[in-house]
Amino acid sequence: MTDFVKSKVIRGLTIYEETILTAFTVALIMVILAGCEEAYTSSSQPSVQLRGPIKVSAYSSAEISVLSEQIKQLVKSLEYSDKVADHFAQMVIDWEDAQGRPVLITWKEKLANAKQECKKGKISKNHVVKIEESVIRELCHRIKKQFSYEEDTFVLDDVIQNQHANCLGYSQLIYIAGNAVGLSVRVIDVTNVSEYVTLEKDVQEKGHVACIIDLSDGQLVMADMAISFVSISKAFELESQFVKVGNYWEIRNKDNPLRIHRRIQISDRNGLIAMIYNSRGAAYGAKGEHDRAILDYNKAIEINPRDAQPYNNRGNAYQNKGEYDRAILDYNKAIEINQKFALAYCNRGIAYEAKGEHERAILDCTKAIEINPKLAEAYVNRGSAYEAKGEHERAILDCTKAIEINPRYAKAYNNRGIAYEAKGEHDRAISDYTKAIEIDPRCAAAYYNRGSAYVAKGEHDRAISDCTKAIEIDPRDADAYYSRGISYHLKAQYDLAISDYTKAIEINPRYADAYYNRGSAYKVKGEHDRAISDYTKAIDIDPRDANTYYNRGIAYEDKGDIDRAILDYTKAIMINTKYSFAYYRRGTIYAILGKSEEAKKDLLKAVKLNPSLKSQLKQISDQLKLGL
Repeated sequence: MTDFVKSKVIRGLTIYEETILTAFTVALIMVILAGCEEAYTSSSQPSVQLRGPIKVSAYSSAEISVLSEQIKQLVKSLEYSDKVADHFAQMVIDWEDAQGRPVLITWKEKLANAKQECKKGKISKNHVVKIEESVIRELCHRIKKQFSYEEDTFVLDDVIQNQHANCLGYSQLIYIAGNAVGLSVRVIDVTNVSEYVTLEKDVQEKGHVACIIDLSDGQLVMADMAISFVSISKAFELESQFVKVGNYWEIRNKDNPLRIHRRIQISDRNGLIAMIYNSRGAAYGAKGEHDRAILDYNKAIEINPRDAQPYNNRGNAYQNKGEYDRAILDYNKAIEINQKFALAYCNRGIAYEAKGEHERAILDCTKAIEINPKLAEAYVNRGSAYEAKGEHERAILDCTKAIEINPRYAKAYNNRGIAYEAKGEHDRAISDYTKAIEIDPRCAAAYYNRGSAYVAKGEHDRAISDCTKAIEIDPRDADAYYSRGISYHLKAQYDLAISDYTKAIEINPRYADAYYNRGSAYKVKGEHDRAISDYTKAIDIDPRDANTYYNRGIAYEDKGDIDRAILDYTKAIMINTKYSFAYYRRGTIYAILGKSEEAKKDLLKAVKLNPSLKSQLKQISDQLKLGL
């Protein structure tokens, strides 16, 4: 089956004394805060420090215990164990500020004091917002400093132990710690990232998660730590910057002066839990444990049925299991929820292609390209559909476009090589397969395909070497055994060929061509009964292959079973009315049996279809006195 194209977040400040600030202090604060209106601030950007009298609290064990319990409950609300909750709480409670105090309690007190001061009319709501933004910056900076980015680390157990996180891991850290200190943090499913970051490929393949945080004045900020710098956006109003389209919010201003993500879905706690199940399913899928993956996708869908990603991923799992109709149903649902889900269209196209529905595959991949012209996978998969239709030039154009988008795309080179090979351009095919191998030395398909190209060129030792390498990488690759068997076969090493064909059949008991070739090897060795048995098995699997009937006919003829030989030649002719050799062999038998008219009719038909048989016809005619 064609490969899918087949699953990253941040910020801080000080405490107000409960006495009234002097006018001078307030003025100084206003001057300092005026410089803080920045979009997506770098981690090197100093956080805003509000100066003035600071109330220093001596935090009691009771305060720490209360906060610790609150953190544990937040962790457990995401369906983690008590053990994970304990470890997480201990980790963040140990975070200290410059004075050696638990920084989470400092932030919590700072936020609570600011809101209380605002209620008393001592500071404005705008001041509260600035304090909230500074706490967000300090929190995110603290997390980014402690946890480095790692693509597949999202489960809190692993995040805590390894001090790494991906976008989902970062978002959980912000969600738990932020809500514990009094911020209002939600997660967002990002389907179209800001043009100022380079996550588009990750978004298409696995999805992207960030955080959105409510401020006291009704505005929001985005926090995304899975980019190359710690970033929070400038504050914005949701409905002034976005328009609601179905399940998603899409940015209004295409110029995007705020540099915020362009298309998002806002999720609550259940949405975050569903994302965790979805990511765990993707991790199982990457290991080939598709049934376990499906269980997690089921759970994600049950918790949040309006998230398109688990449907798409479950579709991939079904597709990997060969259950294409179930996969298509899931892709349909993903597209229904998110009509701009380019990868779901692409994956549905792959499923249609696997079912032999090439036109529908092409339509889906074309739709994916319309939505995202930079989705290299869609070009490659459309190219595969064109190749299946015999439209080699179109296949080459699509694979070339994919390579322009992603010059390190091994599959694009491999598939273009297939199209070149189909055109008989074996050297260009070999060049592309070699490039695919350079990019991905573990690409078994490229070794196998290059081996096939060497077979076509008669370079069997090279072919055997490449197929052997493919088998080393993937010992369950039936095609590699089959192809290596062909080279041994053509080198007249029949026992080695039979061994490889047998291995291919063990891996894939429906491998008709492997039965056919093994039958041919047995036939050359004079083991007619074994040959007939293999040809019969090939016919059971593929009853429309005229060659198999023809060769079984020869085996019967060699055994002296003339009647069965005639039946098989006749069947071959019924399937392929232009099968000159089948007419020739049947005509020869009729001549030997003394059926002159039947013999003349078949032999003349054979020569008409294939003039190269004329010299042999003359010899038989003279020998048997047919008068041709």
